[in-house]
Parts: sequence; C-alpha cells; structure tokens
Amino acid sequence: MKFKRFIVFFFVYCSLFTSINLFSQSDLKGIVIDADNKEVLIGATIKWQEGKIGTIQKDKTGFNIKYVSNSKLIVSYVGHLNDTISVQSNKYIEIKLKQNPNTKTILVNGKAEESMISHSDIIKTENISIRGIQKAACCNLSESFETNPSVDVSFSDAITGAKQIEMLGLTGKYTQILTERVSNFSGLALPFGLNYIPGTWMSSIQISKGAGSVINGYESIAGQINVQYKKPSELNPPLLNLYASERERFEANIDYSFEASDVFTSTLFAHASTQQSKIDNNGDGFLDQPILTQFNLMNRWNFKGDGLEGQFGVQAIKEQREAGQMDYFNIDKIKYYGIKINTDRYEYFTKTGHVFKTDLYQSLALITNGFVHNQTGTYGLKYYNAKEMKFNANLMYESAITNESNKITIGANFLYNKLDETSPFYTQVRNEVVPGVYSELNVSLLDYLKAIAGLRYDKHNLYGDLVSRRVYLKYDLAEFTSLRLSEGRAYSVPNILADYSYLLVSNRAIFIEDKLGIEKATNYGIAFSHDSKIFDTPFGFHFEYYHTDFQNQLVLDMESNMSAFRFYNLKGVSFSNSYQFDLNFEPIKRFNINLAYRINDSWLTIGEKTLEKALMSLNKGLINLSYRTESDDWHFDYTLGYNGKGRLPDMSKSGITKYYDPFWIMNIQITKKFPTLDVYIGVENLTNFRQLNPIIDAKNPFGNNFDATMVWGPIIGRVAYLGIRLTII
Repeated sequence: MKFKRFIVFFFVYCSLFTSINLFSQSDLKGIVIDADNKEVLIGATIKWQEGKIGTIQKDKTGFNIKYVSNSKLIVSYVGHLNDTISVQSNKYIEIKLKQNPNTKTILVNGKAEESMISHSDIIKTENISIRGIQKAACCNLSESFETNPSVDVSFSDAITGAKQIEMLGLTGKYTQILTERVSNFSGLALPFGLNYIPGTWMSSIQISKGAGSVINGYESIAGQINVQYKKPSELNPPLLNLYASERERFEANIDYSFEASDVFTSTLFAHASTQQSKIDNNGDGFLDQPILTQFNLMNRWNFKGDGLEGQFGVQAIKEQREAGQMDYFNIDKIKYYGIKINTDRYEYFTKTGHVFKTDLYQSLALITNGFVHNQTGTYGLKYYNAKEMKFNANLMYESAITNESNKITIGANFLYNKLDETSPFYTQVRNEVVPGVYSELNVSLLDYLKAIAGLRYDKHNLYGDLVSRRVYLKYDLAEFTSLRLSEGRAYSVPNILADYSYLLVSNRAIFIEDKLGIEKATNYGIAFSHDSKIFDTPFGFHFEYYHTDFQNQLVLDMESNMSAFRFYNLKGVSFSNSYQFDLNFEPIKRFNINLAYRINDSWLTIGEKTLEKALMSLNKGLINLSYRTESDDWHFDYTLGYNGKGRLPDMSKSGITKYYDPFWIMNIQITKKFPTLDVYIGVENLTNFRQLNPIIDAKNPFGNNFDATMVWGPIIGRVAYLGIRLTII
C-alpha cells in the first residue's frame, strides 16, 4: 500500500466511524499525585471496584479510564496508602495519595490483577503484573510466558539451549524486545537474550501486537514485549530469591534499593545461576540441557531535581555454556562432539526528561543506550566468533493539543551499530549508521473514537530510505466493549548468523545469496474486547485477528537441498494469519479461569513451492486455573497447554507432507505466603512429554547427516522445583 493510499485509508476510517454514533460513553480523566510533594505518580494503578476494568498512569499527563457509574475507584501505588474514591461524574479529578510511613519496614502487596487490558488504551496492550509473573517459576523472561496465550517460547535447537519467541505465527526476530520502552536484546543477544532478564528483577511485562509506535523505531513486525524493572524510587525492601530444581539448576537473585540523597535513589540487582547436571534421558548420547554458568549485575539510579528528572544504569553479563556428547565431558573433549559458548555483555542507558513548569502536558526527553557484546563459540569442528557494538539516541518532544486528550510527539533518532562476525561460512564487518525523524499524533476524535497516527523516516546507510507508517483506531461500541483496528509497515535488518547461530549445530553447509535486501512487511489487525458481569460473575471475552504480509523476507531454505541451508531473498509470497480467542471469568471469588485458543496460518515460498511454515503448531490452546485463599496466603496455579500438529520439513524430498502429532504440556505451582517470605513449589511438564529423537544421526556427530535443528517439542522432561522469596526487613 503506497503512502497516499495509507492517508486515504486513515481518513476513510475516521469518516466512517465519526458518522456512526452508537452507545457513546465518556472516559473519566484524572491524575494521581503524591499528597506531600505533588509529584505525579507514574505507574499508579487505577481500578473500578466493580469488575476488572482498570488502567495504569503511564506518564505525567495523567490517566484515562472508562467511566463506570455507581462504582468506586481503587487507587494504589507502591509505598503509598491505597485509597477508595467515590466518583459522582466523569469530570476531571485529581487524586492525592499519602505516603505509607512504614514503607521502609514492610513490603506493600497490592491486589493487582494478574493480567489486565486497559479499555482506555488505543493500542491493545496486555499488562502482566508481578502477581502474574509469579504464577510460574519464572526464573527469567523466557519462562514468564508459560501461563500466557499470546507468546510462545521454544528451543531453537536440541543442544545449545537457545530459545526463541513466537508471536503471530512468526519467529522471534520479528518481535521487538524492549526494556523500559528502549529496544534491547537483538542481534547477537537474540538466541540467549531471554535468559538475561531474571524474573525477580521485573515489576511488569507489556505485550502488544502489530507494528507498534514509531517512537520505538522502524522494527516490530509482529509485536513488542516491554519489560519494566523494579524502580529505585519505589524503595522496595531488599529481596532474596533462591531457586533449585531436581536437575541441579540453582539460582540466586537479590535486589536492594536505597536512598542516596534527596535527589538520588538506586537499586542494585545481582543474579547468579548454574546448571551442572549431565542428563541424557532419551539415550542419544547428548546432554538434554547445557551446562551453564551466568553472572548478571545491574545498577539503576533515579534522580529528580527542579524540573529535571531521569534514570541511568549499567549492566554486566558473563555467561558460559557447554553442551554436546556425554563422552565429551566424561572421556575426551577432543575426540567427541562438544559446544562451548562464552559471552560477555556490557550495556548502559540514560533517560533524562524536562517537564515545563508552565505546562504539565509539555515535556522534552533524551534517551540513550548502548552495549558491547562479545561472543566466542565452538560447535564441534566449527567456530563462530562475533562482536557487536551499538549506540542509540532518541530525542523527543511531547505537547498537548487543545487539551490533555490530544497530544503530538515529534522526535529525532540516531542509531549506530557495528557487527563483526567470523565463521567458516560467513565473515563480515557491517557498520550501520541510521539517522531518523518521526511524528506521532494521539487524538480523541469523539468520546467513542480515538486514534494514533505515526510516520517515521530513517536514512539507512546500507538500505536507503525507510518509511514507516503506523495507524491505530479504537472505537467504543458500548460500555467496556471496544473494537480496535491497526495497520503498519515495519522493517527488519537481516542478520545471518547472529539470528541463526543455532544452525551451526548441524553439519549441513550454509550458502548465502549476495546482496540480501532488508526485510519489510505490513501488518493489519483487528481486535474486539468485551468485559461485563454475568450473574455477578466477572466475564471477559477477547478476539483478535492479525495478518502479516511480507514484501521482502530473508528466507531460510532447509528443504531444497538436504545437505545445505540456503539463505536468499523472498521469490514469491510470505504471509501469516493469526486468530486468537480469549475467555476469562471468575465463577467464585478468587478463582480465575482463563481459556484461550489460537490458530496459526503461516505460508512461505520455498524454492518454487508455497508451503506451510515448518516446525510450528497450526493451533494452540491454553487453560489456566488460579485460586488464592481469602487471606491471600495460599496461591494455586494450574496450566494446561495444547500444541496442535505441525508440518515437518520434507527431508526425504518425497513431496509428501508429514506432520508431528499434537501434544499437551501441564504445569502446576503452589505458593505459601508468610509476612516476609514466599515459598513456592511446582512441577513443569508434569506428564513428562518429550520429543524423543530431536537429533538426526546423533551417533555420528561428525558425519554429513548430523542435524539438531529439527525441534518441534520439549527437549527436557518433567522438572520439579522449589524456591523462596525472602523480604529482608
């Protein structure tokens, strides 16, 4: 779709919906501030007492929430006393929360929902609270989606332990990972980056599908996952987390916050983990999981001055993982097949903002981040060594137009990225220099119609002009019933071995076509949300459909030549359709039931054939049951996941389409809460289901047929674990 067509498309929607006035319902607008210092409490939770309708105050402009008559607002913020407010009308309100005098001696536990979708947000965003994160062991980000139907995480291969995200039927490189709304963990960090965010460091996770905001860059073809860390300004009591599993995986996490002065607060995060057991349950001679050691440190600071405030921080990660044949560890590291990957990563970030005293709805912010990522690896007789350096700066100005419900953001961005890779198949030094500008308009056209329209231009030194457009429309059909439409163009820079380093666990050759173009795709989405009560039972129903159409794509062809992997530009069609239904209700108090079903319909031209995407389940289901006692000291969580059949690559070139069988995965966890201690015990993969022979020709790892990339199911069987979260008073 050309840009002119996009403009016409946008105004057709506006004209269509402004001419229809059905069940209009106004929002309640307001702001939550500290009662003593008048500081705007960003992150405050606002929720109606009746039902599950709520929102989060995201910035200094305040909050919007769908107005509910004859109900009360429950407002909470960490370190402050909760407040329940009677609201007589939908006029603008100012809410003042008093600080809790015991903040430094006790941990304030709110009754936040495990997962919440705000009806006031134009972009449909699922917010997973810390309560939702703790429904599973969640040792790191890769394990935090076990109870979530929108995101799948699977192993990339059967040896290294590398994991990848799948959203909308697309692999992980098309999902943008953000930390504190800053793009992170792409490039060399993609295979193992999900392990670099420990679960106890996170305060919440936001999941949005589609191209997302132009503010965050030209990427995000499938969606965005944003991680919010615990804030130094919240001054949470020190927390110690210990975890141990029957497979000898041990982890320790600690976070400690302190007030350095009236201006500065800081949090120190520390993580150490190890996994040393040598297990081969399927008897193929290879470890089921790698031997792993990781040390991870982060120090974050908040500062607040007269009209100027911000954050800055540094992080250092050191990880070593080894995998391969059992005899590689027990007998001879030279004679037998082994893998060793060493990673050192150092990064920093800064966020500085200025709010104009004359206008609280006007602000200027500068965000920078950068990292150095070094990786050395041996894969049997092969090697892959790489270094990546990245710097990104984003300057943005935001201002209200006519009122706080209409605002415009304009900004400029600069990206520098240097990637140096060396391997037997591929050697390159690539320098990316990308200046860019953008503008985004956020408007309320009517009480029942809101829109976001964004346009971005980047000048890439390797791929030329990149024009990204994003448009989101939200139409309120009735109270707590909304329809959202979205359309957006996004890009992805092809990283051959950085994105596909797991292919080195195969002895197939790797052929790369010259002059690979940048990947570009258009994403269309429609989402319907409805929340209500049926016989006093909170009830929510959500449906969404997303279509992603690639205009150019980096194709990994593992089927045209059985002795090689081939990379080339798309020479046909590539598209993905994703349908998802969600149903959640609370039949009795504190007993939540979440049901979800998703259909993946993804097709790609490989060679001269258009085929279903291989190694991906065509449909998925999820049942999650959660119960907590009235005193909130016992939590019970049960998850049953269904994975439908999926196409297997045609390794024999017979032309016959073959599928792997459907399978179920069951997880359970029980948590006991004491005043300063949580003890949790659980079992993952309770039925012990495993893909029995994920490695092809495992007995001949140096032969031509050896391949460990054909993974479609769990590699590790049943795992029991025990953990504690200790609040140090």
